[in-house]
Amino acid sequence: MKRYLLLACFGCLCLLARSQRVVTGVTLEKRDGQLLTGFLQQERTEVTPQSLSFSAVEGGPFRTFAPSEIHRATLTDGTIYESYQVPVYAVNKDYINRSLSDYDAPATGFHLLQSLVPGDASLYLLVDQFQFPHFYVRLKDSSRLAELLYRPYTDASMQFRENAAYRTDVRNLAASASCGKSFDARIDALKYNRGEMVRVFSILNACLTGKTVVPEIWKDKRRLRFGVLGGASWTQQNAHHPSYVTGLSYTSSGWSRGTQFGVFIDGVSQKLRKYTTSVEIVHRSYSDETDTLRNSNFAGKGKISEASIGLLPSARFLLARNRMSPFLELGFQLNYVNRSSYTFGWKYASFSGGGSEHFDYPKTFSIYVVGGAGMDLGRVSLHLRYGTGFGLLDPTNYLALQARVSMVK
Repeated sequence: MKRYLLLACFGCLCLLARSQRVVTGVTLEKRDGQLLTGFLQQERTEVTPQSLSFSAVEGGPFRTFAPSEIHRATLTDGTIYESYQVPVYAVNKDYINRSLSDYDAPATGFHLLQSLVPGDASLYLLVDQFQFPHFYVRLKDSSRLAELLYRPYTDASMQFRENAAYRTDVRNLAASASCGKSFDARIDALKYNRGEMVRVFSILNACLTGKTVVPEIWKDKRRLRFGVLGGASWTQQNAHHPSYVTGLSYTSSGWSRGTQFGVFIDGVSQKLRKYTTSVEIVHRSYSDETDTLRNSNFAGKGKISEASIGLLPSARFLLARNRMSPFLELGFQLNYVNRSSYTFGWKYASFSGGGSEHFDYPKTFSIYVVGGAGMDLGRVSLHLRYGTGFGLLDPTNYLALQARVSMVK
């Protein structure tokens, strides 16, 4: 097991440096009117970048542009950044640990913001360096943004308070758009997060324009990746293996070590990058040898082995989008067992001589429910999985530790 762990870690370390940054095509509009087409080099993070590293060619060299130099950047994955002069109240404390004085000194000047919902009331987002969101709105025919204010804090009596003025601002916009009374209940429960703000502003803009508005975050282009995988597996099969000549029998119930390798293809959402769907084709094999079994006439050892090919569709949810992103995944595996056998070698207990028996079991299909967790490093990911079979004559469970390496960025 140690050997497989070392190999997996070595593979990750080899590509870790290359997996920290991604290169994406971009059209960059500078504030002086110059239009540049090329590539951006970005870190994999939830934080809204406050500078853009641009190169006319994919391999670099890259030049850094500050927000004050940028008007608009449109990435090939659909992401749009725009630069505006807005106040940003970045506080390195959890909401419950803040006081009102923490909001006394905002960062001013030009900042890059991500365009989420275009329209008569356009929604923008800035995620600060401490990974807290800040939302802004720009009304039609206006060049200025207004902050959708949210100020959570704990007062002097240690009571948690919220200045949720953003709900009042959204309610006023909805009233001018005649969205209806049913919309008010949605605003009352509106939380200051990306998903809910996008949904509400999509409806709000539809009311303002009379047309369906597709948020930028929903203009999703899935990017396909493919690569190879490999690792170690441990299989537990509860099965009875008799020797018809000697009368001895072996019941396998422990964990048998084996290997697995294969290929995968996954669809990475460019907008909702926390969600990934994947299909793997995996070859898994294992073998296990019994301890010596004895009776008054014979002594022998049994060996079981199995090889299978599985098709495993799964969905992955990233718990964070950072350089090292933990994730959970769930899927099912359709398994074709193309080789399953049992060999029993025996000797006479009281004099020399012996023999062996070999049994080939029928080829069969099996189904597993598979769940797991892991760490995504960009082009490399580590997976720890547990699969349990059901509807089988001899129930089988397996545990697998594998590394996946993508052939594309």
